[in-house]
Amino acid sequence: MAILTFHEWTSFNEAARRSLTRTLAKFDSTPARKPVAILTAWRGELPDASGRPYPEAVRRKLNDQANRRLAAEVRRRGLSIVPVVGAGQEEGEDGVLTANREESFLVQPVGEMPEKEFLAHIKHLLHNPTGETGGGPHPHTQWGGVVKLPSRPGAFIVHNHGDPTGPEDYHVGDHLGTTARPRKAEPYYTQLRYGPRASDSMLDDLDKPDDLGTIKGRPGRRFTLGDGS
Repeated sequence: MAILTFHEWTSFNEAARRSLTRTLAKFDSTPARKPVAILTAWRGELPDASGRPYPEAVRRKLNDQANRRLAAEVRRRGLSIVPVVGAGQEEGEDGVLTANREESFLVQPVGEMPEKEFLAHIKHLLHNPTGETGGGPHPHTQWGGVVKLPSRPGAFIVHNHGDPTGPEDYHVGDHLGTTARPRKAEPYYTQLRYGPRASDSMLDDLDKPDDLGTIKGRPGRRFTLGDGS
């Protein structure tokens, strides 16, 4: 788990306290001033040198370390970063749904930045989130991330088609919608880490008191992307 200074914690907490509406506005169809993306260095499956999955505790530790390096790479590129939780639900072979939550980041330019330049940064960060040497794919190379550009009405996925060897292997993919709204029953959502806690309508039966991003037994507010209200 990343350790924040008191100043960082205060800044993130205050920003999140005021920012659910502001965050939703970053992803809706209204033209925004800056592009935005949701990224992570976490991997759901993380094999060791022999190809076997790491034990869960080791996987989480390595993912956390990778995210710290990703945060440093983001800042080095002149981008701002706010920690969130990216979440989905996976159905196993037995048909049982399990929750998958990972540390993620909302990323935007600190100052003005052309969309093409921002998108190039995002592709680099997806391919090599931890600044590894070589062409990759790297241990924490991502399949894709969510992007919203001021010139486009909807958010979309930027992703690769398998075994990427560079940022050029990432392309604009699926449209995710022109609306960002508080989460209800959608299995995929983004959760704010700080500020007020989620309302009852944002929760589900899979929530646990010790989940990532949960404080005092309750998670932060959640939103999802789609079309319509």
